[in-house]
Amino acid sequence: MNTEKTFAMTNSDKIPINTESHTIHYVDEYVYLGQNISFVDQTAREVERRIKKAWGKYWSLKEIFKSHIPMHLKAKAMDSVVLPTLLYGCQTWTFTKDIVQKINVFQRATERSMLGIKRRDRKRNKDIREKTKIIDAVEFSCQLKWRWAGHTARAGDNRWSERILHWHPYEAVRPRGRPRRRWRDDITAVAGATWTRLAQERSSWKRLEEAFAQKWVPLLNNN
Repeated sequence: MNTEKTFAMTNSDKIPINTESHTIHYVDEYVYLGQNISFVDQTAREVERRIKKAWGKYWSLKEIFKSHIPMHLKAKAMDSVVLPTLLYGCQTWTFTKDIVQKINVFQRATERSMLGIKRRDRKRNKDIREKTKIIDAVEFSCQLKWRWAGHTARAGDNRWSERILHWHPYEAVRPRGRPRRRWRDDITAVAGATWTRLAQERSSWKRLEEAFAQKWVPLLNNN
């Protein structure tokens, strides 16, 4: 165990953890396997972190994006380099209007930058997308989450992801106030409470993929 890279997280009492020569410190959030792990606003913090990394990747390729090369080459670089950086691990995100808006704001900003357009130019987002023809990040992330949800629901080898999917903490008591949005809430809104059974039929699950993506995309097309 590398004690310099080992930390502890808990949602309960912080009990001291000591090794022979080192104390394991507690942290409120930590990056593990490329994703930010925390007990509070995990998706929001992770999305903000992914956006920062995507901006870094974008500006590292500014010789391409700010040049006069054909737009289809810029779009290819965007879809193959920046988009994967932005959406890494999006299958585990809990989508909300704020999360979707943050992704959309980032992508619209990069599109304007590629075209050399300022916000004061008052160009419609629809017209900008027709010029860039890049992959819609929100729609693509929804598709990835939907496919991964179906894959997890169909797993039959008792892997940990499947067990967590069906785990319900019946002994726990929800705190007062509006319940937090859960990972599966937007899936059940489209496929119903028995969505894990529906996912067993691949063709039926595939047909609902577009409906799931369009649940969020129309929020963006109104601008």
